[in-house]
Amino acid sequence: MRSSLVASVLAIACGDGPGERAIRGEPTLETFERRMCACTDPTCVKQVVQDMAQWSKLVKAPRPGDDTAAITARYNACMAKAR
Repeated sequence: MRSSLVASVLAIACGDGPGERAIRGEPTLETFERRMCACTDPTCVKQVVQDMAQWSKLVKAPRPGDDTAAITARYNACMAKAR
């Protein structure tokens, strides 16, 4: 049982699937959208914007299939609402 659990964890952690970054805990564009939409004040907005700016310096181009335009539109709408 223990070896199958270890194998499962390794398969998830080392996989190349579309959810790989989320499983490893690395932020994704969707992560910042969810965080922004949870904001209720300008201080929160500022922190999410700063965190996303740092992240964007490290991340490469979006994964194929990401709907960045729709995600960004929701992110911006949530930012305007929280301000």
